[in-house]
Amino acid sequence: MPTTIKRNSAGAESNDLGAGAVYRNEPEFAAAVAGFNTAASMQPDVVVPVWSTGDIRRVVEYAAGIGAPVTVQATGHGYTYPVSSGILIDTSGMRGVDIDVQAGTATVQAGARWSDVHAAAGRHGLAGLVGSSSDIGVVGFCLGGGFPILGRTYGFASDRILAAELVTGDGVLHHVDSREPELLWALQGGKANVGIVASLTIELVHLHRVFGGGIFFPGESAAAVVHEFARWAPTLPVEAGTSIALLRLPADPSIPEPLRGQFVVHLRFAFTGPAEDGDELVAPMRAVSPAIFDQVGDMPYADIDAVHSDPRDAMPYTEGGVLLGAFPEEAATALIEAAGPDSDATLPLVEVRLMGGAYGVGTGAVNGRGSEFFASVVALIGGTQLPEARDEIDRIIGALRPWATGSAVNLNGPAATRSESAALWSPDTVRRLSELRRVHDPAGIIRAGHTV
Repeated sequence: MPTTIKRNSAGAESNDLGAGAVYRNEPEFAAAVAGFNTAASMQPDVVVPVWSTGDIRRVVEYAAGIGAPVTVQATGHGYTYPVSSGILIDTSGMRGVDIDVQAGTATVQAGARWSDVHAAAGRHGLAGLVGSSSDIGVVGFCLGGGFPILGRTYGFASDRILAAELVTGDGVLHHVDSREPELLWALQGGKANVGIVASLTIELVHLHRVFGGGIFFPGESAAAVVHEFARWAPTLPVEAGTSIALLRLPADPSIPEPLRGQFVVHLRFAFTGPAEDGDELVAPMRAVSPAIFDQVGDMPYADIDAVHSDPRDAMPYTEGGVLLGAFPEEAATALIEAAGPDSDATLPLVEVRLMGGAYGVGTGAVNGRGSEFFASVVALIGGTQLPEARDEIDRIIGALRPWATGSAVNLNGPAATRSESAALWSPDTVRRLSELRRVHDPAGIIRAGHTV
């Protein structure tokens, strides 16, 4: 059993964790563990803010010496396991971004967000492969594979990982690149199984604008819109990315009046080609039903958050997802019956994303190469509602099981056990990740994210 870590009379410095460490039951503890997902159960013995690679290495070495488990948090979007002991490394202060314009790369510190990359890269006509929100941390997003909005064009975000500063569970600092191919492979979709990433070098793309945005359709058109999406999405060129979401929106004053408190269908779309071609591509969906709001048009890449319009405020939630080999009209029917306006569903978001294209090309540990769609479900929770929320997520995902090909690491939600986490990868990938953990983390102290 690992040692419980407490502040002693000599102060935090005496146990090599630094003066900024915050211990359980101290007044600052709740703020120190807080992340975007306020339902996360985070009760480590101590939270240690870090500011450099050296800080991370020092904390991991200390943890390895006493057998304490270590997890890490930057923004708190990627909650996976309840944390009840050990050390939580807080990387939120490490937000540095260094752009190499000639190489077309960004080197980001462990706590950097995609918004930080936008700010640094955009002035050079370069862009990082962000997902639905630029508030999300770059490192966690990439290590889990990452579903970029333009993934059909450019692939998983993990495919763009070129190098990393990695502190493994034995306290060793590795400068990972193509000269350490097995560790690089593991970072490209293997989450934190091989250690704590202090910095990541990623390949950027030359992109400064997109044609994209969202179209909100009324709930009574849900069946027609989702069925047309099932027919239309597979016909799109790889330069286009899209998803369809069934939204149950709260009666929140910040939400525009026509959407407030309503069930609506939200088409998300982005295209790297000319605006006139984008208009032609979207035309079949626009023809299905009059829209409540049509916000699709040309935009700077830095505004790509408008495609999904994800909430920015912290909230309590849990989620689940499933990779799909296809989304035929039978699947569209199953989705509407399970989560449509006439169902018993209460979940605020059920989404189906188109994959294919460049998602199918690459060599990293990421799961989902051969899948054509990905379905994700989000439930807001509070108090004792977690079991009921998980049951509803399982029911909706179950409706799509006939077309399932597996699960993805990101957007999969919490796992009850490490064996559940291991099921997110193929048996061969689990074998390789497990061997790397045996070599580089023999005591098994790294517990960050889904670990095998």
